[in-house]
Amino acid sequence: MQKIAVLINKNEYKLKQILNFKEYQVEYLDIPLLEFKQNLTKLRTDILIISKEYLANMINLLQMLVFNKEMLIIYISKNLEYGLLYNILNEPNFILLEENNVLALNDILRYAIKAYREIRLLNKKVIRLEDDLNSSNLVREAKLKIMKEKKLSEEEAYKYIINLAMQKRIKKSELAKQIIGGLIL
Repeated sequence: MQKIAVLINKNEYKLKQILNFKEYQVEYLDIPLLEFKQNLTKLRTDILIISKEYLANMINLLQMLVFNKEMLIIYISKNLEYGLLYNILNEPNFILLEENNVLALNDILRYAIKAYREIRLLNKKVIRLEDDLNSSNLVREAKLKIMKEKKLSEEEAYKYIINLAMQKRIKKSELAKQIIGGLIL
């Protein structure tokens, strides 16, 4: 079950009545803004719904929350303020929602959660592929150094790296770093 933290001003009862989530674990937080800012790192939630009235134009705090990327953030505003939010509008974990559209929040939430999960999975795949590419490049560079210094063929140099990595019980990329750094040959 998704955990949702809702931060709205006490005087936003109309908004509180509209936000009726049955399929989520919802917690309405009543934290003064300064206290929230100081305890930002302690906030553990999957989704944060926060209103402009609560933030009192502290856009830099909103940016910190968005760039932290640990939660999906839905920012509710009476008027869509694209100019102030230009650098976070395209972040996958940020949704700008006009107060008039709050009735559609449940549908928006379902879509946003699904999209956010897919983006996180894709980001993990990208990181893994980048690591594989870096590892491959290191091994290639080490192989070229071995070919040059030991006068081995490409296949022999690669086998040398594999065997030495197995003997030392380290990854090929770690061994390649040592070879490139001149620690091993």
